[in-house]
Amino acid sequence: MLSGSILNVTMAEFSSFSGSLSTTRVTVDCPRYSRGALVLSWQAIVAVLAAGLVSSFTDWLFMGVLFSSRYKTYPETWWPRATKADETKPILYSTIIGFITAAGVIALCAITGTHGLKADLILAAIAWAAGPLVVCITNGLWVRIDPAVTFAHSVGYLVRFLIAAVAASFVLP
Repeated sequence: MLSGSILNVTMAEFSSFSGSLSTTRVTVDCPRYSRGALVLSWQAIVAVLAAGLVSSFTDWLFMGVLFSSRYKTYPETWWPRATKADETKPILYSTIIGFITAAGVIALCAITGTHGLKADLILAAIAWAAGPLVVCITNGLWVRIDPAVTFAHSVGYLVRFLIAAVAASFVLP
């Protein structure tokens, strides 16, 4: 629950000494919320929408167009689609996931209190290295995917995270 400049989280804490379950309120100082939740909420929504929209185009470039012929190297890896219309549903779901990713990166920038474009970009790059980069490389090692496709997906996720960081730096205090 957001209250002024403090992010309140309720969590259950198990006490091993008494063997009882108790509820504890933990407060985390969140510097970027200092201007108030109302101002932040519409700015964050605008940032998520902008980053998600721009990311959908970069996803199309990096995960659809770049090295598109390389997807045919191992056709058994990909879901069979009879027509282009059959790809609409997965594309829609991927786009929604892009908006969720933007919201996550922007929230991460807000909660950690990074200030400025450089700090937000560094934080986004660290989050990308800890998440999508590891998954892409692991998939590239264990799943039959052309290395160029693995590279394109990795770079595509990096760009997605960096776009969200740029949006965060513009709208967050």
